[in-house]
Parts: sequence; structure tokens; C-alpha cells
Amino acid sequence: MKVFAPTYYSRRWANKRATHLYADFDHIAIPPPLLPTPTATTSPSSQSSSSIETAPSAPPAEEFQAVAQETTTTDLASACPLDTRKPSLPPGTFIGENLALRHREGYQFSLNRVQRYLSHIFSSHLYGEPCIVIAGTDEARLFYDSDHITRADAFPRYLRKAMQGTATVMSMDGPEHLQRKAAIMSCFTDQRLDGFVRLWGRLLDAYVNRWAALEHFSFAPQLIRLHAEFALASVLGAVDVAPRQLAKLSRRMVRAVKSSEGMPLNVPGMGLWRSNKARRGLERCALEQVRRERQTHGGSSSNAGLGDDEKKKAVAEPAEVDVAELAVVRTMAHVKDPETGELLPEEVVASELTNMLIHTMGNAFVGVWLIHAFHENPHVYNSLQAEVEFVHRSHSEPNYYGRKSFLERLDYTECVVREVKRYYPMVPFIPARVKKSFAYSGHLFPKGWLVLLGIPAIHLDGRVYRDPSSFCPARFEAEEHKAVDERYTSVLHGGGDDAKTSHRCPGEQLSTLLLKSLAARLAKDCTWHWTTPQILSYSLLNTPPTPLDGMLVDSFTKTEATGPDIGVDLAQPPMVVVAGADVGAPPSSAVGQNESTAGHKATTDDLNGINNSNSEGGLPTTEVGDTEGPDSAAAMKRRLRRAQTDGGLLAPPGAACPFGYGLAAPSTPLNQ
Repeated sequence: MKVFAPTYYSRRWANKRATHLYADFDHIAIPPPLLPTPTATTSPSSQSSSSIETAPSAPPAEEFQAVAQETTTTDLASACPLDTRKPSLPPGTFIGENLALRHREGYQFSLNRVQRYLSHIFSSHLYGEPCIVIAGTDEARLFYDSDHITRADAFPRYLRKAMQGTATVMSMDGPEHLQRKAAIMSCFTDQRLDGFVRLWGRLLDAYVNRWAALEHFSFAPQLIRLHAEFALASVLGAVDVAPRQLAKLSRRMVRAVKSSEGMPLNVPGMGLWRSNKARRGLERCALEQVRRERQTHGGSSSNAGLGDDEKKKAVAEPAEVDVAELAVVRTMAHVKDPETGELLPEEVVASELTNMLIHTMGNAFVGVWLIHAFHENPHVYNSLQAEVEFVHRSHSEPNYYGRKSFLERLDYTECVVREVKRYYPMVPFIPARVKKSFAYSGHLFPKGWLVLLGIPAIHLDGRVYRDPSSFCPARFEAEEHKAVDERYTSVLHGGGDDAKTSHRCPGEQLSTLLLKSLAARLAKDCTWHWTTPQILSYSLLNTPPTPLDGMLVDSFTKTEATGPDIGVDLAQPPMVVVAGADVGAPPSSAVGQNESTAGHKATTDDLNGINNSNSEGGLPTTEVGDTEGPDSAAAMKRRLRRAQTDGGLLAPPGAACPFGYGLAAPSTPLNQ
């Protein structure tokens, strides 16, 4: 039997077929670069762009000349000349590359193909269909051109439920998207952000007291548990959740965060199937809270008037913040459909709340990388510590880590957080669809094709970032970088204009505030030693990855007692009810100074498996309390063997890209 292979002739036939089927397309103007190339090396994309402007192109075919004459430029670059060459499909392959993405290359997939094809736009075959990958900062502006790219039905049908839920704002475009986004943004006003930060400060203080009572621990499971508590309180208004229930919900959140990990097969036992199962469990909790909220407050709420500025300020700087009133469910449960005037279906509201729970948990993985950055860059930690001390002396505030006004003064700390989000791997792609056929820089984008924005390649684009493979927070303070349009160069939370009018994450500012609070609290009031030896390597195939040992520390000490009084009222909030869970147990954050090692082991085991793609979520490595000890050679070999078996590709030592620190020798202890 003859096997078809995509040879030169088959690709030539495909280009001919594509241009015939999609002859009615728009020509998109090529915009100027976001920033002149900082190095002498010219990137492939800039070479092709310059050749278009200087070298005369061959006259296009007759069927394309008429289109070129009628085409108008878009808002990408109104003054730029049109590229009227006869377009073709971007370079790439027709063979499915899911195995390469999920089991061989991981986060290096888009980076490798940019080097292979010498183009920041290439074609591939992922998720069971042909797609075009945009992997450059200049080209990222094309992804956010709403005239030609849409988010509606971006994911394939079998991935849609796990990735974005049912009828959520992530899958909308146009007026419907703006109306739903306005409702969500009303939950993230400055006043409510201040309340969220106060709530976070209260929980963080409880966890710092807890860490000080432990001989040694791993940051990864602790930050996951901290973010799980914060997500349940801020989104669903639930506090004092029983420890067993909290562990169960946190595992579900972690599994949902890792929904894009592994092969996209919805088969029992596979990662996608487990992610769908975890999401259904979270949606049941959210649905219960929505129903309770509507039964308690009827068809209205003190925060429900989304178009009324006075009602938006219902949470305006009180002496104490009521968690039940602050919670997002209090507002979202009373949002109405603008077309029918009826309340949104409770299933849709529950799906929106579930997305917020999942995205809040995603911030925990950024927090782990923040700790990793402290380990690898002591000078950055020292500079951050000096800034926090200076600002605290100048603007002394009690419980500063729970004050939004104080955190906004930490400019260098914000640069550190931004660099962590740029430098470390978190999200591989953002999906969209071609709304109508168009040509850009000689590449044809057929209508209906899947378009993926390659985030790692954008964050490591040398055309914008000098020495992108180095961790350098000061780059964001440089005059040269201030000219960069960061709407398209920092896209971990999405790109485009502000969050009110684009698909940027509405919680982007809250994410930054939480990480700044964590960094400031650890730098000013805490000291610790890094556990040695420990494994800092991570698998490029995990989504998102974390160091195998989760950042182990010893002798954690709280140097200054600031007290828990941050003005948060935790009295009588609504509770999340899960079948079979223990409700009404003592709050998990109220851990005494005499917490036993066995209790810590149970907490760690509850979160076991963060980096294990075959588990439901949790901590990857160290089992504190093991009779063999987490630092023993046998324990380290077992963890490394498990990572190589389950996680696949480990970041190689001395890798050129920042995605890897290798299996280096045990690092030197650092007193902080």
C-alpha cells in the first residue's frame, strides 16, 4: 500500500488548493517592529520584512490583484505598505505533532520550530487539526486583530469543556464578550482589590506562622494550599474549610490547571479525562454556592448593579472587609443576560467561577518560580529586600503585606514579578480561530483554521529583550524597554488593550499584588536555609512545571511578629459543601506552634503528585517524615527516576534557553 508523505510536490499542491479555496482574502499591512533589534543579528522575520520593503516583488496573479486593490489596511499599522505577494501556507508540516509537543519537546516546541523554519509564523497539525502558530512579538499583534482572529470556538470540541467551560467569557467575542467582561471586571475594582489583598495578608500571616513551626518543608505544596484557601474565600466566600475537604478541592484545582498536559484523548485514565472529572467536581461546589446565594439574597444583591457606579463602590475601604460580601459569587450570581433580562443560567455562572478558581491556583505555580528565582539569583533577592526595607521605613504601615497602597510602591519588586512571568514556563499556547481568510507577510491564514500564540517564543524574542535567556528584572526599568508596547510582549495573562475591552485576564493586577505581597513578606520578615542536596530540575512536558523537590527549605524563621489584624472579618461566611467531606472542622490555616511531623506528612501526601502527569495533582517529591529522609541518596534517586519516567524530558544542564537548570550538584546553603 502506498503511504502518502508530505513532499515538496504535495505541499505545492496544498498551497495551490488553499489559494484556490480561499481566494477571497484580505491583505494585512506589515506593522513596524515593536523595538529595533538590540543585537547585530537580524531575526528571520525582520529579514523577510526588510526584503519586502526594498526588493521589488513579482507581480501577483490576476485573481490577487483585484483583492489587493480593494483591500484597506487594518489598525495594526495604517501607514505601512501592503504586502501584495501571492501568499502561501506558512512553512511547516502536515503530519500530526501532538507526540512531539507532549512527549518530546514540551515548552521548547515553538522555539525549536522558529529555528527550524526560520520564521516566527509556521504551520503544524495539533489537537487533531491543522493550525498556524504565531511565535514572535511583532507577529503577536496579528493574534489580537479582532477583525480577522476570533476566540469563539477556539478549542476543538473535545477540549473545550476542560479548557474554558460552558458559555464563558473566554469563548466569546464582540458585544456579548464586552457585556460579560464588564460584569466580571466589576468584581476587580480598586476597592475590591484592596479587600482581596487584605484577605490574602491574613492567610499569608497564618501560613508564615505555620512554616516557622516546621523543621523543614517544601514551598510548592504550601503555596498550593495557600492559594486554594484564598481562591475558595475570594471567589466562593468559603473560609474555615475542613482540611480534608481543602486538600480534595486543591487537588481538583491543580488537575484542572494541568488540563492541557498529556495527549488530548478523553479516555478514562488519561489526563484530559481526569481534568474533566476535576472540573466537574469544582463546578458542583460553585453551583452549590450560586444556588445558596440566590436563595439567600433573591434576585438582587448589594453589588449586583453592574452599570451603577455607586453600587460598584459597595466595598469602599471599610474598617473591616466582610468576606461573604467581598466574594465574587456575591456579584456574579445576580448578573443578568442583557438580551432576555433574566439571570444568567446558574450553570454558566458556576462555570465562570470555576475558571476563576483554576486561574487563581495557576498563580501558585508562579509563586513557586518566584522562590526558585530567589535561590538562583541571590543578588535579586538582596535588591528586593533592600527596596522593601526602604519603602517600609518611608511609609511604615502595620501589616504592610496586606495593604494594596504599600505594595503599589514596590517598583523593583514588580519588575521581579514581571520577569518571573516572562522567564519561567507557565502556559505554552493561547488558542484562537481565523475569522476570515487573510494574508500576512506572504502567509495565508485560511478561514476556520486553529491559530496558536506561542507564549514561550514571544517571551524569549531577542528582537525585544536583550539577552532573553538571562534573568534580569532591571530590564523593565531600562529606558530602551520603556518604548516597547507591552500589550504584545508580555502575554502570560493575554495581550491586547486593557482587560475591559480585550481578552486580557481580569485578575492580572491581583496576581501581581499577591506575588508582590509574598515576596515582600518573605524578604523582610523571614529567614531560611536552602535544604541540601535537593533536585531543582523540572520536566519541560509538565504544564506548568515545577522543580522536582518543590523548593525545600530548613530552619524557617519569622524575624518580626506583625500580627494578624488586617481588618478582615471572617465571621460566619457561607461554606462550601461537598458530599462526603468534613465540614465544620477547625480552620486549616489556624495551625498551632506544636504541629506534629505526622500532620505535616498528611498535608504533603494530600498534595502528592504536582509534577506527575499520571496523578490528579499535588506535590511531586519530598515526603517529609519519611524514615529514610528527604535528603537521602535513595530518596533522591527515586524522585529523579519517577520524574524521568513520568515527566519525560528533563531540562538539560547548561541549556541555552532559560527552561532548565539541569541536574547540577547540590547548591550551597544560603542564609537569608
